[in-house]
Amino acid sequence: MPFPCIFQMQHHDAANNPRELRVVQAKGVTWEELSALIAAHEVALSSGEGVLKDGRRTAVTRLSYGDVWLCVKEYRPVGLLDRIKDRLRG
Repeated sequence: MPFPCIFQMQHHDAANNPRELRVVQAKGVTWEELSALIAAHEVALSSGEGVLKDGRRTAVTRLSYGDVWLCVKEYRPVGLLDRIKDRLRG
């Protein structure tokens, strides 16, 4: 599987849709592989294992996927301005 795989997860409506995913770039990665990476990222955040940063604006985890180590970065819009910028980006 070719890397890097770059994607962005965003929280918009926590009550109805706790996670909305927007893929920024994922060349050579299938949706199944991307889903597995996201699931592993969420498990790491829940367990605390492999968490490099779990802040208000971003979360970064270090994951082993097959024989490759990689980092997954999650962007979390914090305020109204962040949400407006995200909507304008598409």
